[in-house]
Amino acid sequence: MSEQAMWFYESKGKREGSVSTTEIIELINQGVIHQGAQVWKKGMTEWVTLEESELAQYLEDVPPPLSNNDVPPPLQTVLTPKSNEESFSTKFASIWRFIYAPTFAAIVTYLASYLIKGNSWQAFGLWSTSGMAVISLFIILVAWAEDLWRFKKSANYTGWSWWWLFAPCYIHDRMGKQWKWTIGLIILSLVCNLIASAAIALHGDGFFDENDSYNYQPQSNAQVGGMDLNIIELETYLNTTNTDAAMTGHISVAMLDYVTYRISYSNLCGSHGCDYSYLKSAQDGGYCYVLGSSDEQAIAATQCSSTPFRLTYN
Repeated sequence: MSEQAMWFYESKGKREGSVSTTEIIELINQGVIHQGAQVWKKGMTEWVTLEESELAQYLEDVPPPLSNNDVPPPLQTVLTPKSNEESFSTKFASIWRFIYAPTFAAIVTYLASYLIKGNSWQAFGLWSTSGMAVISLFIILVAWAEDLWRFKKSANYTGWSWWWLFAPCYIHDRMGKQWKWTIGLIILSLVCNLIASAAIALHGDGFFDENDSYNYQPQSNAQVGGMDLNIIELETYLNTTNTDAAMTGHISVAMLDYVTYRISYSNLCGSHGCDYSYLKSAQDGGYCYVLGSSDEQAIAATQCSSTPFRLTYN
């Protein structure tokens, strides 16, 4: 008989253990465990009485109990170390960190990106990079490792399985191979992650920004140093997205100061000058049209007259 086997035994109607083979033999000799008591070890499909187990040989010199009243009642199924011994609430109380880990990782990495960049548009760009994806994956792996540590301490753990490298398979084993709970938790994790990602995308696109709150007063290099001042890029974007090209003709861009741009249209320029429009850029990388009938008025303008936009290319 292997000395490494670990036994569980019944004592006064409660599950006790685990103890080694040597220790349980000593308990039999001391009369702590006697005929009629139930025992279990890994590999057995169910609890059995002591006399039905391989430990029966050690009962030869041990007298039976005085009466049937000394024998504890059979253990309830909930006490047996089977894969379904824990309720759903007990299992979920352990695994919820792993279920919500992708959502938590998305939110944490976006908040970090926002603290680094200082505005929603650039924060979303940083959040979308592979570097932040690696950090998110690390957070998820930490949550998985912590949950696996808890799983190993439970009676349900039967050893490592390589299929656990796939999250759905791990969740299925973790929930006692009950498909309804497995599918439910996978859907819960996906829905929470999709909601978080959608909220992050909307915030990064300026959906929650106040469109008329841009202030263009700062004019120093230190204050505007982070802005995109590429005239060629702005000119290319305006011509690419111009839906009235036949009427306006080619669009040209000239910079008046660090944040003000004069927009001219080839078809709208004649002997009396051009019909100009004016754009301003904000420190978060956005642009918007402002009112002005001269360069001076455009430079002095501080409020948008249109919905702000950002340069995007297909």
